Amino acid sequence: MPAHAHRARPYGLPMSIELDLTGRTAIVTGGAKGIGLGIARAFREAGAQVSVWGRDQETAGRVAAEIGAHAAGCDVRDRARVEAALADTVAALGNVHIVVTAAGRGAGLRPFLELPEAEWQDVLETNLTGVFRTCQVVGCHMAEHGEGGKMVLLSSVRAAMGAPVASDYAATKGGLESMLRCMAMSLAPHDIQVNAVRPGWIRTEMTKRMWSNPEQGSAPTAAVPAGRWGEPADLAGLVTYLVSPLASFHTGDVITVDGGLTAAAGGETRLGEP
Repeated sequence: MPAHAHRARPYGLPMSIELDLTGRTAIVTGGAKGIGLGIARAFREAGAQVSVWGRDQETAGRVAAEIGAHAAGCDVRDRARVEAALADTVAALGNVHIVVTAAGRGAGLRPFLELPEAEWQDVLETNLTGVFRTCQVVGCHMAEHGEGGKMVLLSSVRAAMGAPVASDYAATKGGLESMLRCMAMSLAPHDIQVNAVRPGWIRTEMTKRMWSNPEQGSAPTAAVPAGRWGEPADLAGLVTYLVSPLASFHTGDVITVDGGLTAAAGGETRLGEP
């Protein structure tokens, strides 16, 4: 019998029970700010144990204390630090069942011909290779403990929408979405589901240079049918669903949360990366 054969859920089980993450342990990389922090808060509210991973140990520790979580210093560009953060998390909280890869860096918004190779490499190492590294290390742990798992990768509408700038950022998000489909197939025998969320314009520190500028900040809202910037909380419900038992048959998918931006499909090409 496959390891995941017993995991099917009976029909009629109330959603409120299914979305209860009690007894599950989650890692959120980049969980000390922005979208990652919004997700970490939602997981705690749903009853999960949460480990906030951040490059700045002090900031991660302060945020974790505020939401009742564990903290681990981790730079996803360094495999040894990813392995150490996992060991620290397991020692403190037990086996890990969920990982959300929210750690990432934005682009410098340079035109393609002006993009330094060193900057390209740094964005690639953080946003794509860092996700590969994190999911491989945590995925091996999940496969070994045999309790299944959930992975949610943070992509961007930039994976599907071009712009004259941010080719480095867009390349990492497009690569991430291709990688996740292969991951979903490879990890399915271990009852590990892998999905991605593709946010649009979300109000975070990464996008502050735009939303805090009255002239630039109005451009996204003009292009978004919902007529506003998104907030980290706008993603939290979907991600909580994806790591819940309700999503036990949901894998290899990319779900867009952008207020209708990509549905409108036009008039947006002057903008940088979400």
